[in-house]
Amino acid sequence: MRLTPASLSLLVLISGIMACNAPSTGITATTTVTATIAPTDPSATDAIAGIPAASDTEAFLRQLEDALAARDLTAAQSLMGDAFFVSYWQSDSGAISTDSAVGVLRNDFLSGSAAVLFVPEINPSTIVGDSVRLDDPGIAATVFSTGWGEAARDHAILYVATDLNGALYWSGLIY
Repeated sequence: MRLTPASLSLLVLISGIMACNAPSTGITATTTVTATIAPTDPSATDAIAGIPAASDTEAFLRQLEDALAARDLTAAQSLMGDAFFVSYWQSDSGAISTDSAVGVLRNDFLSGSAAVLFVPEINPSTIVGDSVRLDDPGIAATVFSTGWGEAARDHAILYVATDLNGALYWSGLIY
């Protein structure tokens, strides 16, 4: 196939449009960015760096504990990310959908009548030792909890993570 000057010009034009990702409708947009530098409150530094401040994490954990204690699975699901990680202690683990997670919570983990309680005084890493990583970069908090299972005698370690925007979400648990 031989390229004519007209087809070569068209090819260059199309390549230029694709390279610039220009909209085909001819609409252009202009963005103005203004930055203001001001002193920051030292207690909020973590939030600025993309890591939620401790008070945000504590508030999120209270909200999660309240939802689980009340067996409010709609509220609990609203605190989850897109997928939910479930790990059975020294056994199987994997990511499931949040709809599946609600089913597992309802039918297995929260089938008893006692309230789930968070026990922040217990450091989860003292329980799992080196066998489970609790300090991955995206993990904002891990919390030991009791009151799980039909007899409410089981325990779980809950993971709270941050998404790319720094927002907290309940990412999973070890049961």
